[in-house]
Amino acid sequence: GALGTEREIRHAGHAGAGFAHVLQPQVFAGRRMGEYEKALVSNPLLTPPGVEAAFRRGYPVLRKVSEDLQHIPYADISDALEGRPAGNEVYLDFCHLAHEGNEIVARHILDVLLRTQTAR
Repeated sequence: GALGTEREIRHAGHAGAGFAHVLQPQVFAGRRMGEYEKALVSNPLLTPPGVEAAFRRGYPVLRKVSEDLQHIPYADISDALEGRPAGNEVYLDFCHLAHEGNEIVARHILDVLLRTQTAR
């Protein structure tokens, strides 16, 4: 199925759980990169060649497909790490986060899940 989620939705339903698709942050989703993020993406050991192009092309497609799928709860939290104080670096590489970044993302996902549960 679209986004490869139909099987996961069925599996969650059989287990008595809900399902929500969440588009998560990655370093290219931000409006602007600080010096730290620029250093991460310029290091080929931390950001393989082609990854930036894949995210920049792929995320708009994922957003469109996700918004069109009315039967799947969806939230775009790709901007969840915007607005944090300067110097509060949360990325370990282009998409993996340190504990502070994971905490921010987890809070956003919890909000999504609570809204999804309330709407059911």
